[in-house]
Amino acid sequence: VVHTEIFFDPQTHTERGVPIATVVAGIERALAEAETRGLTSKLILCFLRHLSEEDALATFDEALPLFDQYKHRLIGVGLDSSERGHPPSKFERVFARARDKGLKLVAHAGEEGPPSYIYEALDLLKVDRVD
Repeated sequence: VVHTEIFFDPQTHTERGVPIATVVAGIERALAEAETRGLTSKLILCFLRHLSEEDALATFDEALPLFDQYKHRLIGVGLDSSERGHPPSKFERVFARARDKGLKLVAHAGEEGPPSYIYEALDLLKVDRVD
């Protein structure tokens, strides 16, 4: 492995009081050290689909300065966690905002959910990649 794009879920940590800037700074330190060993990497900030889109929007707003601060590393947003009962369409607004900012868009789709979730990820969220 010489390059990786890592999904991370800041909501898991912010829910228990860890500031999002602390989460990203910690991951950045580890990835910078990995670069000294020849491993390059990028980060994809993910939204937990079992939480609300309002929560995702709040997380995105809180992360906005970090996309500028870590533009060399933090390249996009993603959607992960349990699919059942949580279609991609639930997150259209936050993905539109991320797209307007020029970020890469990815989503887990079709793992647990129906095939329609793949179509929603592609057609509604306009993801660059389905993971």
